[in-house]
Amino acid sequence: MIHKVQAFIFRFKNNKAQALVFEHDLTKIHQMIRGTVEDLEDLETAVLREVAEESGLKNLKLHEKFGEQLLQVRSGPTRSGPFQDQMHHAFLLECQKDTEDKWTHLAEGSVEENGLKFHFYWAELNDSLIEIVFDDFKVFIPKFIARVKTLSDSCLL
Repeated sequence: MIHKVQAFIFRFKNNKAQALVFEHDLTKIHQMIRGTVEDLEDLETAVLREVAEESGLKNLKLHEKFGEQLLQVRSGPTRSGPFQDQMHHAFLLECQKDTEDKWTHLAEGSVEENGLKFHFYWAELNDSLIEIVFDDFKVFIPKFIARVKTLSDSCLL
């Protein structure tokens, strides 16, 4: 089975929670960061590596793994490969509030994604996020919102 990590990254800016989203250059799909766990790699290391490779962001605070789901999806960066079973592990990460509002990053790390342009932006973290992002991420959005609200309410940030 293939294991994937999904990075649900948030920040607070002007007292509002925001979620990091990007538009994939080839597919034009809006999504969060996701990637394959490499052999002998633990999940936490994998999610931080994927964030750095796909966005250039480093020094994020990893709060927790908050979910997992078994999915059967088409493989490959454009979702045109054969169907495969994938276990998706969702992680909550916090970014500095002074991170750029928009940027483009040339992906690195995998042969399929090297050199692809990913266009990043911050979206308001609320229920409308479900309408923006690709299907694989939608199952985790309500819990993502709830976890960030809990962190905000408990002043752990």
